[in-house]
Amino acid sequence: MSSSRIKILKDEVANAIAAGEVVERPFSVVKELVENSLDAGATEIVIELKFGGQKLISVRDNGIGMNQDDALLAFERHATSKVETMTDIQSVSTLGFRGEALPSIAAVAKVDIITRDESTMAGTMIRIEGGILKKVSEVGSPVGTTVAVRNLFYNLPARKKFLKSIGNEMSHVVNLISGYVLAYPTVTFKLIHNNRDVMSSAGLSSLRDAIRYIYGKEVEENLLETSFSCVLTGLEGGNGFPLMVSGYLTAPSISRPSAKNINVLVNRRPVYSRIVIAAMKEAFHTILPTGRFPVAVMDLRIDPMGVDVNVHPTKQEVRFIDEKGVLEAVRKALTASLTSGSLIQGLNIPAAQKSETTEFHQTMETSGAIAHEYASSECTVTENPGSESEDPDSNDSADTDSYDGSSHNPDISSGSADLKNRQYFSNEHTSASAETASMSRATTQSLPLTGGNSISHGRTAPAPSMGNTLTPMTRVETGLHEQSSNSTIHRHPRIAEAVAVGQVFNTFIVAQNQSEMLLLDQHIVHERIIYEELMRLYFTSDFTAQGLLFPVIIELSQTDVQVMYKNMYILNRLGFSIEAFGGNNFLVKTVPVILGRIEEKETIYEILDSLMTTLYVKKLDDLKESLIIRTACHTAIKAGEPLDLDTMSRLLNKLAMTENPYTCPHGRPIVVSMTASELGKRFKRG
Repeated sequence: MSSSRIKILKDEVANAIAAGEVVERPFSVVKELVENSLDAGATEIVIELKFGGQKLISVRDNGIGMNQDDALLAFERHATSKVETMTDIQSVSTLGFRGEALPSIAAVAKVDIITRDESTMAGTMIRIEGGILKKVSEVGSPVGTTVAVRNLFYNLPARKKFLKSIGNEMSHVVNLISGYVLAYPTVTFKLIHNNRDVMSSAGLSSLRDAIRYIYGKEVEENLLETSFSCVLTGLEGGNGFPLMVSGYLTAPSISRPSAKNINVLVNRRPVYSRIVIAAMKEAFHTILPTGRFPVAVMDLRIDPMGVDVNVHPTKQEVRFIDEKGVLEAVRKALTASLTSGSLIQGLNIPAAQKSETTEFHQTMETSGAIAHEYASSECTVTENPGSESEDPDSNDSADTDSYDGSSHNPDISSGSADLKNRQYFSNEHTSASAETASMSRATTQSLPLTGGNSISHGRTAPAPSMGNTLTPMTRVETGLHEQSSNSTIHRHPRIAEAVAVGQVFNTFIVAQNQSEMLLLDQHIVHERIIYEELMRLYFTSDFTAQGLLFPVIIELSQTDVQVMYKNMYILNRLGFSIEAFGGNNFLVKTVPVILGRIEEKETIYEILDSLMTTLYVKKLDDLKESLIIRTACHTAIKAGEPLDLDTMSRLLNKLAMTENPYTCPHGRPIVVSMTASELGKRFKRG
């Protein structure tokens, strides 16, 4: 009989393999030891590292400690005080529960542990090297536990060779401890590296205090509190799971270029949650620019039966039984915070700005160039989902090329007649259905822009011409129709009470209410109004199509051909009628009516290319909104256009009635403010 080729591994080999899952780097050791301290009820935890943890990792706490028998047993694999039955695993409420941390660490390092509980007079010292017990003795010790890990991976030189730099490791450790400070603000954490104090969180009493300590004063002063509770769906008709969402998030004035500052705590366990980040993106959609994220701490308290914490080797991710319910609860909590108060940003101008006076005069002398600069920064209407940090506010070249700085001189006294001949509003109370039908029939003429331009060019409106001919605009085209008096509900009194007093650089509206001065970007104001009007009219139904005077043939790449065939029905619901025309060619016969009158092949191809680029990752509603955003940007008043006081006043009135008067659909701020007292300080008034 031949000997078996399958053999049971020796304990030291099996332990070394298992350690690879738990102990990846010094950061992993710190995480496991700190979690043990927190589970032991510690209120003070001191973490000391040398050379990024490669030479020494020491964690000392004042928790309940262990007697000698428990301390020895703790180094046996799968020995734990936290779970015992299958039911316990399904309702874990502690940070650790697998009984793998200490034996895994001891298998790849030299470990000393000193511990004592209240039932014993003397403490216990245990030394283990490479998984082999070397020494057990009694020592003097306070109640609590100290674990010292030396020479990590000393017996695995290949693993040690792949350790990251000391700076990289310390960065991860600082982020780790910061998460625990947020989860346990009343616990004192002290981090020491190479005998130098790195962190010390003593004296904190609340989550807000912890946020101030971790992120600073500016973040803490711009926090919005959030709270929401509900009952999630249970398993197979069982009882639901209570969920409480609370925490803080920064107002839109404070944002970061990545989501790494979104902290998620699930039953006080710091985790990474795609669900919460997705809810955050939904809530801040059109409030922050693409690629910008708030600083936030979301604290989710849920019945342990409603969440599985045993889905990741390092317990850094969790899975909710009702993930859709959690996403909706977090989104509602965030949305309530973002809509409960004003999000107007302060005009924070440094008191002593270098060459302030000189720069001001230079600005006034080159106001045409200033207007040109802002005309060149209108919102982009073509999205690029390939990069989260893509700037959504760069301008199409068409807008820039069409701008003539000489026609927007800030001295508008000689152009008063022009202003009277410029009409941005209609007094007609046309129904949405009638307007849609009317635009659908208008197959041979372009939808006019505010200055009589066609949407098809997407260009900045030229300076108004002299004369008495008015160009009436429909509600859909401007979003600035008159409403009946009984529907005039001002949702945002700070803007509703503001009175327009002027315009600077033909780009910014200056207004004031009883306590502050407001500066508003006229293009973004109008864009927000149009966007919300079009969303109300079209978002819940398919777009109406309008026929092209001459069908357009477009040629696609092999990859795009497959995308086109697969998603032609979606494009049809968006208002595009497209037919195969042989080879890689397709015939475009209709386009959405909200895009206005477009015939140029390149414009149509650009729109379709943008949509097909996002078909992989976006739903129909997202694609519809993309077209609405494009239309709002192209039809809105441009920077550099002079406005009269009546027009500015009506813009303010309409903005006050929008759902979100603070940011454009791309997340750029609409309005900034300066209070009367702040303004007085600039002039050294009492």
